Amino acid sequence: MTNNVTNSDIGTRLKTRRKKLGMSQQELADRSGVGRSTIAKIEKGPTTQPTETYLKLLAKALDVSPAWLQYGVEFDDEVYEAAIILQELPEEKRKAVINMIKVISQS
Repeated sequence: MTNNVTNSDIGTRLKTRRKKLGMSQQELADRSGVGRSTIAKIEKGPTTQPTETYLKLLAKALDVSPAWLQYGVEFDDEVYEAAIILQELPEEKRKAVINMIKVISQS
């Protein structure tokens, strides 16, 4: 599946938010439980996509949602979880689910 979110986008948001809060990479590592070298790699980008677990830990430490960190927009937890599920579906099933959502939203 193609993901339009680049790791450098995530890294940029991560670094911007961390600096806004006046945190060093080590302070963020201490607060999140994610290794400082991993944080540095994410910020530097491009690298492998951070795992959902890392996104959640970092987002919590930065007081933002995982959706904001990954996509740059705020979603409530249910919408974020739905996006993760959709992202993991094969393309044909994903399109079918999106079409069902469109039909339901129009009724």
